[in-house]
Amino acid sequence: PAARLFMAMASVSLPPYLPAYVLGSGDSANSNSREKDVLVSLDGGGDDEYTPLLKRACLHINQSGDSGVRFGGASTSVAARQFTVQYSSTLYTRLHKAKAKFESAIPKKWPGVPVKETLAVSSDATAAQLAAVDAMHQAEEAAGTQSATQGDRKDDEVTEVETEQVVVIALVAKDMRLRPNAVDDAVGGGAGATKLLGAGKKFVHDEDGLFLDDDTGRLRVAEGDVLPASKLTNGVVVAVLCRARATAPDVVDVEDVMFLGDATPAAPPRPMMADDTKDAPTYVMLVSGLSLGQTNPAHIGLLLDFVAGSVGDAAAASRIARVIIAGNSVATSKDDETSANPDSDVANLAALDAFLARLAALLPVDLMVGAEDPAPYALPQAPVHACLLPAASAVPGLNRLGNPISLEVASDDDTSTPITILGHAGQCVDDAWRYLAEDDRLEVLASTLRWRHLAPTAPDTLVCHPNDGSDDVLGMEAAPHVLFAGNQPTFATREEAGTRLVCVPAFASTSSAVLVDMRTLEAHEVRFQSHYS
Repeated sequence: PAARLFMAMASVSLPPYLPAYVLGSGDSANSNSREKDVLVSLDGGGDDEYTPLLKRACLHINQSGDSGVRFGGASTSVAARQFTVQYSSTLYTRLHKAKAKFESAIPKKWPGVPVKETLAVSSDATAAQLAAVDAMHQAEEAAGTQSATQGDRKDDEVTEVETEQVVVIALVAKDMRLRPNAVDDAVGGGAGATKLLGAGKKFVHDEDGLFLDDDTGRLRVAEGDVLPASKLTNGVVVAVLCRARATAPDVVDVEDVMFLGDATPAAPPRPMMADDTKDAPTYVMLVSGLSLGQTNPAHIGLLLDFVAGSVGDAAAASRIARVIIAGNSVATSKDDETSANPDSDVANLAALDAFLARLAALLPVDLMVGAEDPAPYALPQAPVHACLLPAASAVPGLNRLGNPISLEVASDDDTSTPITILGHAGQCVDDAWRYLAEDDRLEVLASTLRWRHLAPTAPDTLVCHPNDGSDDVLGMEAAPHVLFAGNQPTFATREEAGTRLVCVPAFASTSSAVLVDMRTLEAHEVRFQSHYS
């Protein structure tokens, strides 16, 4: 776009422990914010180019795969993905990978209880039902009392039969009346749920049912508090302690449940960074949803000025060692004919290119892709092509990564155990949120950690590449130190089982970013506001 200058009355809201830096003098002193005229330029040229004047903290990033992502040894490059296999292998690969982890943990949690497949559970329950009725009839005949014939057996005759307590490892499947059905909508026989719900609406309903699926069959889960349907999504692998009902062998009563998070280790203790004993922190900045072309350019400029040290505390800015941009960086027009605007898309990409070129000249930048970015849509996503960002791609500090990403962060002496950072652009949480009664996005992110899977609803309602059976690319092999989800409505964070969970707010709607301290793994929100635009 053409160069535009904005004179902004700007304030940057910093965490309480970061002193605000005032440009010039003023009487409206406040420990958390300052106001001052700031010149914001987004033209990508001219004599006011940013230069890396600050001496910054240093972090080494070890990344795997062509797009910076590797889970369990599977690269996420498009060339490594297969499109000639069925999606069923994706789910059964997920199940089989989880079984090996569950089988080592089950004897410790439920000693002496056998592990059986769904077909064996229902078959054994049916056999126990028949054996109990036969034994009852034989006893009646031996006593000379009247007995029913084989065809007159009633369900109430076997209600007291206790079936075997077993453990079942299976995939969760939900029967959801509000879940969109593309086939029904296409033929006109459905309720039009896809159109009625739209994006961002929940599928959950009080009458939803729960099933356990494996290679051999399916069991219905009886309603109960141990495994409620409102707290699970499709595709989650669970191990349940249960009993089949004698009167309904395909229905089980769940007595206890184990998720993969219970069967695998939590995040290892936080490693010591090189400067842990010093007062100065080392930050990684997380920002998402820049949506250049829709976001207030003054706020984008403030973000750039803050990282450069021109606004706020230059000493604090110097401690930002890296910026991770978690997707949805550019606003693109819709695909329908009425709103498509190719000229606007090109202009927005040019603005993103100029912004990234300046930011990557200051410090290392990891650019992820999101659902709205010009990149392949199916998870795991490949990086934005370099030809779309010619100026920024020429800057050594820019790393074009895919989605999700997995990074290892080590201190500048490279002697400490690295901190693992795992994150995605938010599609995984957004889709899982629609299956759950829970409204808190942070709790949904925590659930994916407990389930040890980034995208359990893929490929059901979240597009992903089909799996050839070699690996579960979106599964978590281990708990990370930091797990983040980008493009969320608001900022939220907490620690769970040694993992720092972070919901990164969309910058376009909140004008805020997140600083994560690599020493303590604490996360704080930084807000950028302008009173003139």
